[in-house]
Amino acid sequence: MTASLQPESPDNLRIKNRRKRLANIWKSEEWKRRKQEFIKDKRCAWCGATEKLLPHHPYINSLKDGTYLDLYLSGCIVLCTSCHYALHHGRKLCPVCKERYAPFDADMCYTCYQSAHPEIKENIERRKRERQDIQRKLRREAREKYKKTKKAKKSKNG
Repeated sequence: MTASLQPESPDNLRIKNRRKRLANIWKSEEWKRRKQEFIKDKRCAWCGATEKLLPHHPYINSLKDGTYLDLYLSGCIVLCTSCHYALHHGRKLCPVCKERYAPFDADMCYTCYQSAHPEIKENIERRKRERQDIQRKLRREAREKYKKTKKAKKSKNG
């Protein structure tokens, strides 16, 4: 069996090439030095953390126009690794609790939303109990059916 080789889409090729160029930049001593200078004595712009900081380039074009290595010119912000990960996955720091992350289009994280709307939490708990009751009932019925078929086989054979 031979695997068919499908050509990569132009978008995927662009992404791959961009990642290779960035990887080369990130390995350079110049990048490491400039990054350390940029994040020195700074805090995460979102959560205020002081550890595991890194610069985030908010503009994708900064790689093309040559300003990528100039962290001040390219409009970088300092983020911790958790906030940076959340940013690249469509999330933001919850403005209410400032501890968890929420989707960009949401006003607050799920936990804060449940606290602000206790009736929703009650409905979730009620549905959970109902689902557990149904599962128990189905297991009981399955056990009874199994016992009946086992009993029928015994009486037939025996």
